[in-house]
Amino acid sequence: MSVNGPFELCTVAHLVRPLGVTAHDLQGLRDAVADLSPSALFQHTVQHRLRHQVGDEPPRDDLSAWVAGVVQDLETAERLGFAIAENSASPEGVRAAVLGVLDAVPERARRNRDAPEGGDFTLLEADTVVLPTGHEVRDAAAVLEALPKTDVGVWFYHLLEEPWFGEPEHTLLSWVESQDEKLAHAFRAEVATGLPIETIRRRLMTKMRRRMLGRRVIEASGHPPDVRRETGREVVGRLIRRRRGGGENPS
Repeated sequence: MSVNGPFELCTVAHLVRPLGVTAHDLQGLRDAVADLSPSALFQHTVQHRLRHQVGDEPPRDDLSAWVAGVVQDLETAERLGFAIAENSASPEGVRAAVLGVLDAVPERARRNRDAPEGGDFTLLEADTVVLPTGHEVRDAAAVLEALPKTDVGVWFYHLLEEPWFGEPEHTLLSWVESQDEKLAHAFRAEVATGLPIETIRRRLMTKMRRRMLGRRVIEASGHPPDVRRETGREVVGRLIRRRRGGGENPS
């Protein structure tokens, strides 16, 4: 993929399987995380943003959710959740962050903070199946047109999963950044919120529609007066409909 060539948008499916590894206490969780593959780390620290698609608050990752809800160590869970959210851009970053939090708990306390019977944490791993969508974009403007027509899996794959596993220079984010730094920054800023992917999708589509409307007004400025008036009426009409809650269907 060249920065000047087309980019094919893809969606993703995940085939989840147990690793045959469980954690009974914080020490067991620490030992498991130290040896987890990048795909297993992704499953437990990032993939929940696709499973819990909607919400205005960042959902809990699997690790901190287990520590809070089953082990009932709320302080460690809070620190884990914060560390994972702040370092979830790469497997190396998130692994170091989790180990840092758990290593700060004395070993004896790690063994004493355990799960009740039947509450052990089951470690999972997912195989990623990347599927083409048939949407090919040739520049950043085409991204604004194409992304709203795709499903949430496309957004999750290109904004969260592709940067985690892929070579940075070959991701959609890098490709967009080479042409439109402002748009790439908007994508990265939303990803950094930790919000569910459907919420990110909704927020970004609102911003993208505004950019497209503004672009249409600018492009119409060189047209005859009647065309400019019609474009202006269309833009104002869309803004009024959105304020009244009757916005356009994003798909």
